[in-house]
Amino acid sequence: MTILLRPAAFWESAEEAIMIQATRPWVIAYCDLDDFKQVNDHYGHAVEDTILRTWGQIFREEALGADIIDRLGGEEVGWWMPSGGRIKRCIKPRRKEKDE
Repeated sequence: MTILLRPAAFWESAEEAIMIQATRPWVIAYCDLDDFKQVNDHYGHAVEDTILRTWGQIFREEALGADIIDRLGGEEVGWWMPSGGRIKRCIKPRRKEKDE
């Protein structure tokens, strides 16, 4: 697993991995915490940081050796993984929006 330090590095590393694995399946997942700004507004930076650290730990526990994971900004995380079939076990259906 690769954890990078800047958002541009995620896309550069993912592009390189895609070129290497051009004939194999792969997935890029864009992960976002809905309405996360409200956590900071209501509970402050300490709680926000704790949630982000916990979320990062979950990613690290689920990732395999060739995966590339990085925070893209705010509460957004990019995750590149070879072998697209295994992502099914990691992703749950998106919750329905209130206005739907």
